[in-house]
Amino acid sequence: MTEQPAGLLLTAPHAQTGDAVLTQLATTGSGPVIAAKRLVLETVYLFYIRNIYGTSLRWDAVKGTPVIWATVISVTLAQFAITYIPALQRIFGTEPVPLVEGIKVVAIGVVLFLVIELEKQVRLRLRRNRKTIVAGVVD
Repeated sequence: MTEQPAGLLLTAPHAQTGDAVLTQLATTGSGPVIAAKRLVLETVYLFYIRNIYGTSLRWDAVKGTPVIWATVISVTLAQFAITYIPALQRIFGTEPVPLVEGIKVVAIGVVLFLVIELEKQVRLRLRRNRKTIVAGVVD
């Protein structure tokens, strides 16, 4: 059974809701920020889980499967369209995400990726060490 950082993914989109209020975003204005955070965090999780038994920080892992990249790019473009194209804003009731909030969203995604990647590396190293110790005891 693999441990997964689900708690981080569930709580992180709401981590700055108070900050959004402090920067005087309207309640309706924080929705696009939370949606953008969710998109970023789910993408981070996709790349984390895709390489669950090894590091995600290898070139071959980064290249991944072209279908995954096409999907991530398509969903990201759709999110940008819904967030920034006025006709789609009217249809979906969205507002643009301010630049500073967008930068915060990306920063949260990068930090989360680094945290869960570090956790994965520690877990894999402990697992390898455990197997080495068990193998040494058996010998």
